[in-house]
Amino acid sequence: MSAHNGGCLCGNVRYKVTGNPEISAACRCRYRQLRTGLAFGALAYFNNVNFEITLRKVKKFNFTSESGNQWETFFCDNCATS
Repeated sequence: MSAHNGGCLCGNVRYKVTGNPEISAACRCRYRQLRTGLAFGALAYFNNVNFEITLRKVKKFNFTSESGNQWETFFCDNCATS
């Protein structure tokens, strides 16, 4: 089983994922465009049992998209990496 570690730019948030994503895609919705500043966003969703936050200093932001979908996103409270 593969394992990958990642985190924010400053290192205050770290995570570990194992296995393969349940869903991976490129999304061109307006929410992703606004969030990333790009034409699309790359997505990888892992099952909760395969995702672990190992160091956490985050803030939460709730957002309603133009289509009425509710989103909850977390980002580093220091460098703002999501």
